[in-house]
Amino acid sequence: MIERLLLTVFLIANVIISGTFQGTLTTAFSTKSYYKDLNTLAALDHSALPIATSSRSLLDIFGNASLSPLYQSLKGKLQILNESARHRAAYERDVCCIERHSDVHLIINTEYIRPDGQPMLHVVDECPRFYSLAYIVRKGWPFAPLFNAAIARFVESGLCMKWYEDTEDALIMQKRIQQMIEHREESILRKLTVIDMQTSFYIMAMGILVSLIVFIVEMFVARGL
Repeated sequence: MIERLLLTVFLIANVIISGTFQGTLTTAFSTKSYYKDLNTLAALDHSALPIATSSRSLLDIFGNASLSPLYQSLKGKLQILNESARHRAAYERDVCCIERHSDVHLIINTEYIRPDGQPMLHVVDECPRFYSLAYIVRKGWPFAPLFNAAIARFVESGLCMKWYEDTEDALIMQKRIQQMIEHREESILRKLTVIDMQTSFYIMAMGILVSLIVFIVEMFVARGL
């Protein structure tokens, strides 16, 4: 009686363990898993990813040696690449890159966006340094005050931001339409069928067959004894 009860417990445990293993295996093959997004400079520093850039003018982005230990550590990870840093960050995923925050949204949505709408790059919320852009003119240029006044009025009225956002939306929409036309025949999501899991069923069938053969052999051996 005890032997039958023990055998029953083993069989039930085998079914539970096998089901759990197969479920975990199915989840691992059918689900894409990623590391947690880096949202702070401290998390970026702990990730040990090198910081790449294609422009030598950005070598001072983390300041001089008198700054915080975090910035000193990030500055030590900075390196110059002879290729596009953001292209390598998007496709190789072994570096992170530096881009201007005002342009990165447009760059991602026009150059590094998957057909299903998922971005290939993630933007860290914190910014190491702020820069001001300016146009250089000749000293004493008589039209400088007029241009400064006109630009100030455009900025204060919100026209510059509106023009930029309208252009950005138009470029993003053009990219999405182009992707829809190019990938019209491709199915983004595909159902998981039994054919995709046939290897697991083959292994299970082989295990059951071997167990059945061993069980029959043991029965004949027991009868012979």
